[in-house]
Amino acid sequence: MNRFCKVFLCLITALLCLTAAGCKEKKPVIEEIPTTEGNSLIPAVTAPSIEAVEYTPVYATSFGDIIVLATVPLENWRGMEADCTSREISHGGRIRCNGEHEKETPTKQVLILEDLIPKNCSGWFRDMIDLENVAGAERLHTHNVTDMRYMFSGCEKMNTLDWSTWDVSKVEHMTGMFEDCYALAELPEWYETAE
Repeated sequence: MNRFCKVFLCLITALLCLTAAGCKEKKPVIEEIPTTEGNSLIPAVTAPSIEAVEYTPVYATSFGDIIVLATVPLENWRGMEADCTSREISHGGRIRCNGEHEKETPTKQVLILEDLIPKNCSGWFRDMIDLENVAGAERLHTHNVTDMRYMFSGCEKMNTLDWSTWDVSKVEHMTGMFEDCYALAELPEWYETAE
């Protein structure tokens, strides 16, 4: 076989490979962030009516080293598949998945996707030793929360947290809320007063 034929066959083979690769079905990418808008089961949570809402469901879903908090279960988010089933934590409880995922992929970030109104935040982020920050903390409306015990206990690497918009007037229990949060330069005045 002469040199020209070999080059021609290589080009044809490469073209067939590229065509086959281009025909594979691509996974659809969710362009917009999912919200509860239009969901008849959940009230629209927008100011000034936000104070009138008793609470919204809060679901935690893991995507790699990020946990997303929203008022609906997010098994898919921006084209990514969840690493475990969403857990409801509206009334307290740790937000992480159960099982091996926690050991393999430590949580580094929590993203609060939309307005959340929980009744109990006790133990939410407890022992997340690799957690660095909580993005969207201003979307966590705490005006109906009564329990924040051990909420961030053991979050050794978390160095910033925006609690400036939190209303803790109904909170009755704050024991150990920031226990072992060594990287936080300061704690809120209301926590120091409560302790």
